[in-house]
This record gives sequence, C-alpha cells and structure tokens, in this order.
Amino acid sequence: MKMGMRLNKIVYLIISCMFIFYNCKDNPVKPSVEKQKLITSDTIISNIKKDCDVNIEHNIYDYLLCTTWKDLDEKSIKKILHYAKEGKYSEFRNTIEPETPFWINSDLKINGKSYELKINGMSYLYLIDKAENRKFLTFNSQETSKVESYFIRNLTEDDDENYNTKLNQIKANLKNKKVDISKWLGTFTFDNNNYEQQYKKYTLSINNNKITFYQGELPGCEIYCSPYIFNNDLYLYYNAENTNCDGFDTELIDKLRDGDLILKLSNQKGKKFIQSPIVNVWDDNTSSFKLDIPIKLQ
Repeated sequence: MKMGMRLNKIVYLIISCMFIFYNCKDNPVKPSVEKQKLITSDTIISNIKKDCDVNIEHNIYDYLLCTTWKDLDEKSIKKILHYAKEGKYSEFRNTIEPETPFWINSDLKINGKSYELKINGMSYLYLIDKAENRKFLTFNSQETSKVESYFIRNLTEDDDENYNTKLNQIKANLKNKKVDISKWLGTFTFDNNNYEQQYKKYTLSINNNKITFYQGELPGCEIYCSPYIFNNDLYLYYNAENTNCDGFDTELIDKLRDGDLILKLSNQKGKKFIQSPIVNVWDDNTSSFKLDIPIKLQ
C-alpha cells in the first residue's frame, strides 16, 4: 500500500514537471524589456532641442564639444530608445558626477502617456513623467556599438582614447581661432570690495600676445587665459597648458579643470564690468561674500 502511494506521487511529480516544461516551451515568459514600453506603434517624439549654451558659463571645451555633437532627429532617438535599458544610477555615479550638461531634450508620448526625455552626450538618458519621477536609462556593453555614434562619449573606460581625440581636436581648433579682443586690451585691477577683512586685490592683463590673471599687483601665480567671444561678452577660460604656478599659492586654480571659466567681461552702456565664478566679492546687500558679482572696471 505504501509502495503504491509513493509510486503515485512520483508519477504525479513527473507529469507535473512535463506539463510545466512544455507549457513554458510553447508560451515562453516575456522578459521585462524596456524597449516594448519605450517604442510602440504610437510612440511620438516632438520638440527636440539641443542645449549647449549653459556650458559657456562653465567650461569652454564642454561647450565646443556640445556644439559639435550631432543633432538627433526622431528616427535617431527612436533607435536610441530601442536599445536603452533601465539601469542603476548608483553603478555609474563615479563616471557621471559631476554631471556634464550636454543635453538634447524632447517631449515623448508612449501609449498616450507624456514624458520629458533628456539625452546626455555621455551615453545615458532620463525619462521623466508628469509626477517628476525620473528613470535612468543606459546601454549594455553588447549594444553600445550600435548607438555610440549618437553620443559624445561612452560610459566605459575603453572610450577614453576616442574621447581624448575629440577633445584634443577641440583644443587645437580653439588655439588657432582668431578672437578679436581689440576693444578689451589693457590692464585692469579690481578688489573684493571688503577693506576690513580678507581684503584681496586682483590684476587682469589683456594684450594681443597673452592674457593673464593673478592675485595682487605683482604676478605670483600668473594664470593664463584663453579668450572666447559670446553674445558680445568676453569670456576668459583657464589655460592649464601655459599656466605654471610652481612655488606660488594656487588657491584660485586648485579645483579648476582645464578650460573652466575664470572671468567674464561685459560692456554695458560704455562701461566695462567684470565678474568671476572663482573670486569671492563682498555683497553689501547681504553682508556676505558671493561669487559672480559684477564689478565696474575703472
């Protein structure tokens, strides 16, 4: 009797396993792939815009790399979305942060639901719904080659050589670019507007051969600058290649990347103004030091 019951259980288990196997074979479980959700027959992409100008206030090489980034049309974006996979931001944080503002933005509608799509030139995307929930998307290593032509750089270390080639070309082009600085020539001094504590004075020298900036009236750490004109304003960026501050205080440039903005000069109603993202200036309105405070040049 017991032997018969055991045989019945074994037969039942075998039949159950066979049923499950053939049922799975005929009806395979669909993987939870993002491409089925991102690309459907009624996926609509509209209002495609590339935003590079924000970089002019931060780093000239980032700005120029962004401007040379190819524009993406609806067909290109659909191909990008086809291969995009949801990823964990934490796994790429060290590669992405600080985030470089290379963005192509668009409106996206999937199955009647609206999203904001933000594509970064460093090969990742954000899908943002109306409730501001943000989904991070990128590409697996097997499919990176299928979309890499649409981006400035991959998120993998093996793309360093390709990215550096692009960056070196940008630097060479800027070095050979003729920038008309004739209306800005001269030597300018300004201070941080505080004569009671932490008083500091600065000197900017602009001539046709070189542009240098330093703290004080005599050059210590003489910072070389690369000029660029944007909307009639003169932007001066850190030139790390020519700057040599060995033996001097390098506080002003310790945290700078090559090409970071140092000074911005503007002409307002015949008067020159200067401001800086690295020089703290006393603000009488708030009784505190602040960056990017416009100062009238004498």
